[in-house]
Amino acid sequence: MNWKKRVEKYHRWMHSSGEYELAIGKPASKEDIHATSAKLDFIFPPDFVELYSEMNGFGICSPEHSAEWFLLPLDMILETQRHTKKMLESHTEIGSRFIPIIDWMCGDFTGFLRPTERGKDLRLFTLEHERFEYNAVQNPDDFLFPLHSSIKDFLTPSE
Repeated sequence: MNWKKRVEKYHRWMHSSGEYELAIGKPASKEDIHATSAKLDFIFPPDFVELYSEMNGFGICSPEHSAEWFLLPLDMILETQRHTKKMLESHTEIGSRFIPIIDWMCGDFTGFLRPTERGKDLRLFTLEHERFEYNAVQNPDDFLFPLHSSIKDFLTPSE
């Protein structure tokens, strides 16, 4: 798959005004992907590995601003996972399973929810901070929503 073309198309769809340029990270090495996977105790799906082998994240930039990462580089995934885990202290089980890979730059994140059973399908979920109440009795379905079944699906713009 040509991830760069897919990302460029997604960027044009998201930023049709042309106000922002696309910023693409240099490819991540297989060793860096594996090391991040090991630190998170999480096996990334094949499309994630393929995408990050072509680009270690992407985001936006403008002449006035440096890159703001949308699809987080590997090191920022680790940092952001610590942040969301702390945010979800009232829901420790969800906090320990959520692996954010997308930063919506508004306090919301999209990522994987580590399956509780081996062999269970991975999909992307969005954590909506506005709906999160820091209340242990709140149902996670109130703030954590299934999004797409894969990164490929996510990066396919709705026409």
